[in-house]
Amino acid sequence: MTASLSVATLIELGNRLRLANIQLCFSGPFTTGIIQHFGAALRTYLERGQSNASEVTGVFSVYIEMAQNIQRYTTRHYEALASAGVGASNGIIVIGRNERRTLLVAGNWVLRPSLDPLIARVQELRSLDEAALKARYKQQLRAAPSDSEEDGAGMGLITIARHASAPIECEHVEHPQGLAFFSLSAEV
Repeated sequence: MTASLSVATLIELGNRLRLANIQLCFSGPFTTGIIQHFGAALRTYLERGQSNASEVTGVFSVYIEMAQNIQRYTTRHYEALASAGVGASNGIIVIGRNERRTLLVAGNWVLRPSLDPLIARVQELRSLDEAALKARYKQQLRAAPSDSEEDGAGMGLITIARHASAPIECEHVEHPQGLAFFSLSAEV
Protein backbone atom coordinates (compact mmCIF):
# COMPACT_ATOMS: atom_id res chain seq x y z
CA MET A 1 0.00 0.00 0.00
CA THR A 2 1.33 3.45 -0.86
CA ALA A 3 2.01 6.07 1.79
CA SER A 4 -0.80 8.28 0.44
CA LEU A 5 -3.35 5.61 1.33
CA SER A 6 -1.96 4.65 4.71
CA VAL A 7 -3.95 4.24 7.90
CA ALA A 8 -2.33 7.42 9.21
CA THR A 9 -3.58 9.31 6.16
CA LEU A 10 -7.12 8.01 6.69
CA ILE A 11 -7.02 8.95 10.38
CA GLU A 12 -5.76 12.44 9.49
CA LEU A 13 -8.47 12.86 6.84
CA GLY A 14 -11.15 11.67 9.28
CA ASN A 15 -9.89 14.09 11.94
CA ARG A 16 -9.87 17.01 9.50
CA LEU A 17 -13.42 16.22 8.40
CA ARG A 18 -14.60 15.95 12.01
CA LEU A 19 -12.90 19.21 13.04
CA ALA A 20 -14.57 21.00 10.12
CA ASN A 21 -17.98 19.54 11.11
CA ILE A 22 -18.20 17.75 7.77
CA GLN A 23 -20.72 14.97 8.02
CA LEU A 24 -20.76 13.64 4.47
CA CYS A 25 -18.67 14.25 1.38
CA PHE A 26 -18.20 12.87 -2.09
CA SER A 27 -15.33 13.57 -4.45
CA GLY A 28 -15.13 11.92 -7.83
CA PRO A 29 -17.11 11.47 -11.03
CA PHE A 30 -20.73 12.61 -10.89
CA THR A 31 -22.69 9.93 -12.71
CA THR A 32 -26.45 9.56 -12.48
CA GLY A 33 -26.07 6.42 -10.37
CA ILE A 34 -23.68 8.04 -7.93
CA ILE A 35 -25.92 11.09 -7.59
CA GLN A 36 -28.89 8.83 -6.83
CA HIS A 37 -27.08 6.57 -4.36
CA PHE A 38 -25.35 9.39 -2.50
CA GLY A 39 -28.68 11.23 -2.43
CA ALA A 40 -30.41 8.21 -0.89
CA ALA A 41 -27.66 7.94 1.72
CA LEU A 42 -27.94 11.68 2.45
CA ARG A 43 -31.71 11.50 2.87
CA THR A 44 -31.41 8.52 5.24
CA TYR A 45 -28.67 10.27 7.20
CA LEU A 46 -30.75 13.43 7.57
CA GLU A 47 -33.93 11.58 8.50
CA ARG A 48 -32.12 9.61 11.20
CA GLY A 49 -30.49 12.75 12.53
CA GLN A 50 -32.06 15.71 14.23
CA SER A 51 -33.26 17.39 11.04
CA ASN A 52 -36.92 18.34 10.65
CA ALA A 53 -38.86 17.39 7.51
CA SER A 54 -38.52 20.87 5.98
CA GLU A 55 -34.75 20.85 6.44
CA VAL A 56 -34.46 17.34 4.97
CA THR A 57 -36.36 18.46 1.88
CA GLY A 58 -34.32 21.65 1.53
CA VAL A 59 -30.94 19.97 1.99
CA PHE A 60 -31.86 17.14 -0.38
CA SER A 61 -33.12 19.59 -3.04
CA VAL A 62 -29.96 21.69 -2.83
CA TYR A 63 -27.77 18.58 -3.00
CA ILE A 64 -29.60 17.31 -6.11
CA GLU A 65 -29.30 20.67 -7.90
CA MET A 66 -25.60 21.02 -7.02
CA ALA A 67 -24.81 17.46 -8.11
CA GLN A 68 -26.77 17.78 -11.35
CA ASN A 69 -25.09 21.11 -12.14
CA ILE A 70 -21.69 19.43 -11.78
CA GLN A 71 -22.78 16.46 -13.87
CA ARG A 72 -24.27 18.58 -16.65
CA TYR A 73 -21.33 20.97 -16.84
CA THR A 74 -18.64 18.29 -16.76
CA THR A 75 -20.52 16.19 -19.34
CA ARG A 76 -20.98 19.12 -21.69
CA HIS A 77 -17.31 20.19 -21.42
CA TYR A 78 -15.77 16.76 -20.94
CA GLU A 79 -13.25 16.94 -23.81
CA ALA A 80 -11.87 20.36 -22.84
CA LEU A 81 -11.63 19.42 -19.15
CA ALA A 82 -10.05 16.04 -19.97
CA SER A 83 -7.40 17.64 -22.19
CA ALA A 84 -6.47 19.92 -19.29
CA GLY A 85 -5.97 16.87 -17.07
CA VAL A 86 -8.19 17.97 -14.18
CA GLY A 87 -10.51 14.97 -13.83
CA ALA A 88 -13.05 15.80 -16.49
CA SER A 89 -16.19 14.50 -14.81
CA ASN A 90 -15.02 15.06 -11.25
CA GLY A 91 -16.43 17.35 -8.64
CA ILE A 92 -16.86 17.48 -4.90
CA ILE A 93 -19.80 18.03 -2.56
CA VAL A 94 -19.30 18.51 1.15
CA ILE A 95 -22.14 18.59 3.68
CA GLY A 96 -21.61 19.81 7.21
CA ARG A 97 -23.40 21.45 10.10
CA ASN A 98 -22.90 24.52 12.17
CA GLU A 99 -24.87 25.38 15.30
CA ARG A 100 -28.01 26.26 13.36
CA ARG A 101 -27.98 24.94 9.81
CA THR A 102 -26.68 22.47 7.28
CA LEU A 103 -24.03 23.81 4.92
CA LEU A 104 -23.55 22.38 1.43
CA VAL A 105 -20.50 23.27 -0.63
CA ALA A 106 -19.98 21.97 -4.16
CA GLY A 107 -17.09 22.53 -6.52
CA ASN A 108 -15.74 21.55 -9.91
CA TRP A 109 -13.40 22.73 -12.63
CA VAL A 110 -14.92 25.11 -15.17
CA LEU A 111 -13.62 26.63 -18.37
CA ARG A 112 -12.50 30.24 -17.85
CA PRO A 113 -15.11 31.66 -20.30
CA SER A 114 -17.87 30.10 -18.17
CA LEU A 115 -16.63 31.67 -14.93
CA ASP A 116 -17.63 35.34 -15.20
CA PRO A 117 -21.24 34.68 -16.31
CA LEU A 118 -21.60 32.11 -13.52
CA ILE A 119 -20.30 34.52 -10.88
CA ALA A 120 -22.57 37.27 -12.23
CA ARG A 121 -25.56 34.93 -12.00
CA VAL A 122 -24.77 34.04 -8.38
CA GLN A 123 -24.29 37.72 -7.49
CA GLU A 124 -27.62 38.57 -9.13
CA LEU A 125 -29.42 35.87 -7.14
CA ARG A 126 -27.70 37.00 -3.91
CA SER A 127 -29.30 40.41 -4.34
CA LEU A 128 -32.87 39.07 -4.53
CA ASP A 129 -35.18 38.65 -1.56
CA GLU A 130 -37.53 35.69 -1.12
CA ALA A 131 -40.37 37.27 -3.12
CA ALA A 132 -38.07 38.25 -5.98
CA LEU A 133 -36.55 34.75 -6.06
CA LYS A 134 -40.04 33.26 -6.28
CA ALA A 135 -40.93 35.64 -9.12
CA ARG A 136 -37.64 34.81 -10.93
CA TYR A 137 -38.38 31.11 -10.53
CA LYS A 138 -41.84 31.49 -12.08
CA GLN A 139 -40.43 33.65 -14.87
CA GLN A 140 -37.74 31.05 -15.59
CA LEU A 141 -40.35 28.26 -15.71
CA ARG A 142 -42.14 30.11 -18.52
CA ALA A 143 -38.95 30.98 -20.44
CA ALA A 144 -37.10 28.77 -22.92
CA PRO A 145 -33.77 27.36 -21.69
CA SER A 146 -30.76 29.53 -22.49
CA ASP A 147 -27.12 28.66 -23.10
CA SER A 148 -26.25 29.72 -19.54
CA GLU A 149 -28.72 27.18 -18.19
CA GLU A 150 -26.89 24.44 -19.99
CA ASP A 151 -23.88 25.28 -17.82
CA GLY A 152 -25.97 24.95 -14.65
CA ALA A 153 -26.80 28.61 -14.22
CA GLY A 154 -30.55 28.44 -14.75
CA MET A 155 -33.27 26.83 -12.70
CA GLY A 156 -30.78 24.89 -10.59
CA LEU A 157 -29.16 28.01 -9.15
CA ILE A 158 -32.55 29.62 -8.57
CA THR A 159 -33.75 26.51 -6.76
CA ILE A 160 -30.62 26.47 -4.60
CA ALA A 161 -31.05 30.16 -3.77
CA ARG A 162 -34.73 29.63 -2.87
CA HIS A 163 -33.94 26.79 -0.44
CA ALA A 164 -31.00 28.59 1.15
CA SER A 165 -31.57 30.33 4.48
CA ALA A 166 -28.92 32.95 3.62
CA PRO A 167 -27.66 34.27 0.28
CA ILE A 168 -25.70 31.68 -1.68
CA GLU A 169 -21.96 32.27 -2.00
CA CYS A 170 -19.35 31.40 -4.57
CA GLU A 171 -15.57 31.36 -4.75
CA HIS A 172 -13.06 30.41 -7.38
CA VAL A 173 -9.37 29.77 -7.90
CA GLU A 174 -7.96 30.33 -11.37
CA HIS A 175 -5.73 27.78 -13.08
CA PRO A 176 -3.14 28.69 -15.71
CA GLN A 177 -4.63 26.37 -18.37
CA GLY A 178 -7.71 28.54 -18.94
CA LEU A 179 -9.66 26.90 -16.13
CA ALA A 180 -10.94 27.81 -12.69
CA PHE A 181 -12.11 25.75 -9.77
CA PHE A 182 -15.56 27.11 -8.91
CA SER A 183 -17.34 26.44 -5.64
CA LEU A 184 -20.88 27.25 -4.57
CA SER A 185 -22.09 27.31 -0.94
CA ALA A 186 -25.60 27.24 0.45
CA GLU A 187 -26.79 27.17 4.04
CA VAL A 188 -30.13 25.42 4.57
